[in-house]
Amino acid sequence: MPTLERLRLAQKFIIPGLPVLLVAAVPGALYVPQTAPDTAPDTAAVQREASGITPIKALQDMVRPTLQHRGIAAGMPGAMRCRRPGVPTP
Repeated sequence: MPTLERLRLAQKFIIPGLPVLLVAAVPGALYVPQTAPDTAPDTAAVQREASGITPIKALQDMVRPTLQHRGIAAGMPGAMRCRRPGVPTP
């Protein structure tokens, strides 16, 4: 234990940090060359992604009013109760 007491704080973090970096770097170094062998984009994949933009925008336009209503209704906790006849407003 006297050796750990003589080390500065930064050195105490480096001792366990180096094995952690090594454990993370080795699989990362083996994985990256397999996923990106060249930097040129795959034109077929880019075209597939671009063709999916229009349907997703249409879906967003369809869902947006529902979410807006949901947000407005959540902001007014007693809105529906107040509009019923015979129920006093708070």
